[in-house]
Amino acid sequence: ELYVKKAVEYIAMNYSRKITIDEISKYVGLDRSYLYSIFKNTISLSPQEYLIKFRIEKACELMEYSSLSICGISHSVGYEDQLLFSKTFKKVKGFSPSEFQKKIKEKKN
Repeated sequence: ELYVKKAVEYIAMNYSRKITIDEISKYVGLDRSYLYSIFKNTISLSPQEYLIKFRIEKACELMEYSSLSICGISHSVGYEDQLLFSKTFKKVKGFSPSEFQKKIKEKKN
């Protein structure tokens, strides 16, 4: 559990740049496959799945509380490729980033 907590802290501090699971495992001091195992057992997600969900949640916050473009948001949460960000967002949330922004605007009005 301590290792997962340390990995989660690392992700929270570094999600905005291009980080790898290898980097996270080195930071925590564990083998990549062992980190995967304890993540799955502790929070039912792989480190990669957790990183993706974390980034998408941060993107949602940015869409709600900032005026950044979708391109700006994708870069802010660690995606260099806006198309990959949009595909990932849709896979996780079930709708595109622009649809999410529309929903937020409707909700605010």
